[in-house]
Amino acid sequence: MASNLLHYITPSAAIICWLLFEEKSPCELSYPILRATYPLAYAALAVIRRSFTGFYPYWFLDPADKYPQGIGSFANLFIFISVVSVAFVLAVILMIVINHLSFHKKR
Repeated sequence: MASNLLHYITPSAAIICWLLFEEKSPCELSYPILRATYPLAYAALAVIRRSFTGFYPYWFLDPADKYPQGIGSFANLFIFISVVSVAFVLAVILMIVINHLSFHKKR
């Protein structure tokens, strides 16, 4: 239940709240790149944390174990995190486009 809330309900609610209640304003073009740093930093911290605790929060962040317990290698981890980062960038670009359309509609 907590996993569903964290991974599905909260992001959906955040997007809905942003669409309905957030005051729209011009966005900087640097926003997508800044947002891509989140998955990169999260993966780096997870790998560093593993060296201290022996724990990965998700199976796909474990480069040491073979699939399905892990992702298999640091190269696979890099590919996976790169894809997630690109998804973050595309999502932010979509939000900027929606924000831009909403901002200009109100003026």
